[in-house]
Amino acid sequence: HRYRCERTFAARQRQLRNPRRRRAGNQIGTPGNGNVISDNGRGVVLGYDASGYLVRGNIIGLSKDGNQAMGNKEYGLYIGTADNVIGGTVLGAFNMIAASTYYGIYIAGAGATNNRVENNYLHNQARVGGGYGVVVGGTAFAQITGNVFEYNNHSIAASSTGSRSACSLQRTAIPYRTAMDTIGTAPSAPAPRAS
Repeated sequence: HRYRCERTFAARQRQLRNPRRRRAGNQIGTPGNGNVISDNGRGVVLGYDASGYLVRGNIIGLSKDGNQAMGNKEYGLYIGTADNVIGGTVLGAFNMIAASTYYGIYIAGAGATNNRVENNYLHNQARVGGGYGVVVGGTAFAQITGNVFEYNNHSIAASSTGSRSACSLQRTAIPYRTAMDTIGTAPSAPAPRAS
């Protein structure tokens, strides 16, 4: 039995070192039947070895009916791992993320690669302090596609302290009424433009 335990432990260690081998399929919320995650220090935290998650259909930072801002003290969603999908292309998969003090979604860390933020509604992040819709920091990489950003201090930001930080923007709507945003498009424009 000792040999079997050692083999199992060694296999688990290999799995932890290689995030792509980690078991996927974990979900936080489902399309059209998500959670209400509000009035916390931090909303959802995908850190350590929590990769391969689907975060879909949730109301983050608002009351259940979506009409009252309750917020989360720091951020609505933190991603520090790889291969997570926030939202998605399935009907009802979008998350409503609002009223976060610093960031609606914060993606950071060396392991935060191959993440996708798709078709979410990020609005009314705090007007004082941060108030970012999505921040991709450090050496993280994320594809940001088809989201709607309204009434944030800044819609999307990439930050780095000498390392690589990147995000890919596609079909992202950022209406002109977000006057303080660093990226903007006309609501009728066929494609976004970055500035």
